[in-house]
Amino acid sequence: MIAAHYTWEEAIAWTYDLRTGGEAARAGLFDKFGVKSILWGYSVMEQEYVSNKLIIEAKDFKGLNFRGVGWTGFVLAEPEFGASGIVIPSADVYTALQTGVIDACEVGNVFSNMNNGFHEVCKYGGWPGMHQMAQTSSLLVYGKKWESLTPDMQRIFERVCSARPARTNAFNIVECARAMDRREANGNIEVRESPAAQRTWREVSWRIADKMGEKSPAFKELWTKMKDYMNTTRPYMQIQAPSKAQVTGSGIFKWSELKKKLK
Repeated sequence: MIAAHYTWEEAIAWTYDLRTGGEAARAGLFDKFGVKSILWGYSVMEQEYVSNKLIIEAKDFKGLNFRGVGWTGFVLAEPEFGASGIVIPSADVYTALQTGVIDACEVGNVFSNMNNGFHEVCKYGGWPGMHQMAQTSSLLVYGKKWESLTPDMQRIFERVCSARPARTNAFNIVECARAMDRREANGNIEVRESPAAQRTWREVSWRIADKMGEKSPAFKELWTKMKDYMNTTRPYMQIQAPSKAQVTGSGIFKWSELKKKLK
């Protein structure tokens, strides 16, 4: 049994199926390898970026060397941003920021970034994170071993695994909020991208995904389902909660003042 990050396709399938109560889209993704995939982890990840440049609009990314993996590099290379996405191991990010090899990065959430000392070498904390707002992981269980368990043991195993993501997610959210207090005390500046910049990220990202779907029927099927889900639920979520952008606006904001507004 091993722990493994979800593939992008599986993450879409899992997210869609979790909210619709089925696992049809996930079926078969790992069957051909003779293993059983079970959701094991879910945590708030790249919900911010750190930067040595003030970033509010999409044009502010132009010319930046931005550490990001996967999707970040694809999006930043597009004309709307004009930045360079650079892949650097997480262990080397602090030195790269300190020496100016990179100007900004998305690595983790504010809690983990504080622990890594990024507040020491970056002036700004940028919101929201644009690449990987959450991370899921799975346990891969050898198929024959899974089949040897009784149905009751299988259900218990799956229940335990499904409970863990909720606990880790809650832990991360609480610790991130506490870390914001520490970062403000350190003198760092918090910035929120404009609604226009956020829309640009989404439009460019979806455009890239649509192009990827033209090359992969399997990807296209899952991506289409995910878009349908988001387009169906987003309006309902908007009437349930006020837009975060309306609370913080665009540009620089102070964490302690924001907390007072929300009380």
